[in-house]
This record gives sequence, structure tokens and C-alpha cells, in this order.
Amino acid sequence: MKKQILSALIALGLTTLPAMAQQQSDVMVVFDASGSMWGQIDGRTKIEIARDAFADLSYEWAASGVNVGLIAYGHRRKGDCGDIELIAEPAPGSTARLGELLQTLTPRGKTPLSDAVRLAAQTLKFTENAATVVLISDGRETCGVKVCEAATELERLGVNFTANVIGFGVDDAEAREQLQCLAQNTGGQYFDAKNAGALADALGQVTALDTSVAQVQETTMPMVALNVGIIEADGTARPVQISFRATNLDTGEGIELGGLRDAREVVSGLSGELPEGR
Repeated sequence: MKKQILSALIALGLTTLPAMAQQQSDVMVVFDASGSMWGQIDGRTKIEIARDAFADLSYEWAASGVNVGLIAYGHRRKGDCGDIELIAEPAPGSTARLGELLQTLTPRGKTPLSDAVRLAAQTLKFTENAATVVLISDGRETCGVKVCEAATELERLGVNFTANVIGFGVDDAEAREQLQCLAQNTGGQYFDAKNAGALADALGQVTALDTSVAQVQETTMPMVALNVGIIEADGTARPVQISFRATNLDTGEGIELGGLRDAREVVSGLSGELPEGR
């Protein structure tokens, strides 16, 4: 067998972006409105507790400059794994109305959480942009999808896809493991909320995470345009999939640039931007 060699080529452009260029941070909340949300904690239903928590949270998110959208599942039909609805895309108006939008949800159906998170990623154009999803769920996937595998696929295909997960009143060990796997496999964080106070705290921590992302974006360093691709050496078999990653030699920080699939797409190269530096 001939030895296969791939040579990486990075072409740096001359255009830089202003150091203080402001970018909005968009987040999609995926909300579990399945029938189990009628379960009670300390004498109140989970759906009531969640509605109250989001009523307070929506104003904080709006004030921080984070645009938040909403996807819900299980709120329209019983026994339907396709009951997933994009209720609002991330925008200042939808962020402020998040609590109001949750008031319209009536828990009814199943828990297609993997497909709901996938829809959230697609709505945020996760193969082109960094994308953050916040999932609030009280139970396990009930529609036959393997959560860990779905999470791994989203992480692989995304530019910088992250799912932060809040398990709300989760007593089932297997369900908790699924939710933890979704967070871990996408580089996100898992929060365990057993009551109303813990849910509010978890949502506050998620808000802090996403606010910090927005602040970092607002003070980003000058950026350099790049195109990275491969040069095929003699005897090389063209790969059908390739991922690109950069490392800042001064800080050691790793940066996922993205990936290409399909033999013809692979040789076309991947365009993007990197902060100035080594």
C-alpha cells in the first residue's frame, strides 16, 4: 500500500475586521412540553414553575443583548414524534416575549428531544456559524433516537455547536445520563435542577454563559481572513471527510475551523476567519 500524505495549505487574506466589531449572540431554547411536565414538584406542576422562571429570565436575556428563540416539542399532539415547533427565531422581540410564549404551551405528547435540538442547530445555521442551544427537559428521549450519537454528529458537523442542558426534576438515571451526554458531547454544560429555586439558578448560570459569549464577541481581536485546504500528493487517496483545527501557539487555545465532506468539496477548501496571532 502506498503511503498516503496530505499537505495542509493556509492562505491568509489581507483584510482585517475592527477590533471592537459588535456581533449579537443568538441562542435557541429547546423546551420540553411533553406530557411529563404535568408532574409536580413541591405541590406545583413543572410547567407552571418553568413559566414563572422564564418570565423573569426573558428580560435579563434581552437586557444582556442575547437574542433568544424558542422551539418546543410535545405540546400539540399526543404520541407524535414529529410534534416539534419552531415558535420564534432569535430576535430582540422574541427574547423579551419568551415568558409570554411559554404561557401558550400545554404539555401533551412525547419527547423527541434529539430531533428538536437538531432543528435548533439547523435554524441557527450551525454548519456556517457558531451555534448555542439551551435544552430544558425533564425526561429521556422517547422517539428512538440515540441521544449521544446525535450529539456527536451535531458537534462534528457544526462550526462551533454547543448544547447547554438543564435537567428539570429528572429522577430517571438513564434520562439524566442521556441529557449529560448531549451536553458533554457538544462541549456544553449540564445543570441538574430539582426544584423551582434550582431551575432559576440553572437558568441564571446559562444566561451568564451566553452573556459572556456576547461580551467576548464584542471585544474580539482583529481578524484575518483565511482559506484552508489540502494539496494532494502523488499516490494520495482523496479523503471523503476532513476537519480543520487551529492552535494559538501563544495561548495553546484550540479553535475548530469546521469540516468538509464529499471528495469534491474537500479539495475546494474552507473559508473562514481567525484572530491575529501565531
